[in-house]
Order: sequence, then structure tokens, then C-alpha cells
Amino acid sequence: TLDYEMREEGTIIDEPIVKLFARDSDGERHTIEVTDFHPHFMVTESAFTNKKDDLLSDVRVRYIEADEAILTDEDLLNPSFTRLTVHQREHYRVNDW
Repeated sequence: TLDYEMREEGTIIDEPIVKLFARDSDGERHTIEVTDFHPHFMVTESAFTNKKDDLLSDVRVRYIEADEAILTDEDLLNPSFTRLTVHQREHYRVNDW
């Protein structure tokens, strides 16, 4: 089982702490905290477009990679966005499922 929480550790924003709940070969339970890992997710262009405003205002979002074709000029002024080159755009492009 996997879960994560936000924990304040003296930084500007809370840091994610990923918790892995597991059992060893003897069936003993263990909780492992994984630090310095930032969860990442891929979504379709339509899902991104529908939730864009929420993502831009969420302090947990560190950056967003998106095809420039779906971004407005105003979006590109937001420091959360990372612009992709043509090569990266083709590599990361997700068809609307």
C-alpha cells in the first residue's frame, strides 16, 4: 500500500513524504518513509484543460509540462509551466483516450 502526506520541514512549501506500507517474508509489518521524491502524474489534454485553474493555484504542484498548443499566453507567464521542445512534445504527447 502506498500513501503520501505533506509535511512542513522548514522549507517554503510543505514537502511530500511518501509512505510505503509493506510486509517482510516473515509477515512483519513495516512502514518506510521515502523522502526527496515528488509524485508525478500524467493526464489527458482534456483532463488538464478542465482542471488547469485548480492546478495553477495548488501549492503542491511544482511544475507542469504541457504542449504549448494547449496553453494560452497567460499560462506561459505562470512559473509552474515548463515549455516543451518539438522533440519532447512528440515524446510526451498523449492521445485523448
